[in-house]
Amino acid sequence: MADNFLERQYAAYEERKRNLGKPRPKSSVKFYTRPGKPKEENGEQKA
Repeated sequence: MADNFLERQYAAYEERKRNLGKPRPKSSVKFYTRPGKPKEENGEQKA
């Protein structure tokens, strides 16, 4: 059981390493931008 868990963890780690060079999908942007703020305050458009 533990071995299987470690194997899955390592496979996920390898997958992340492989995907490092690829552009991130747009769906993951929401994790990096703070919700509840207007776009002007996110540093995207300071005008």
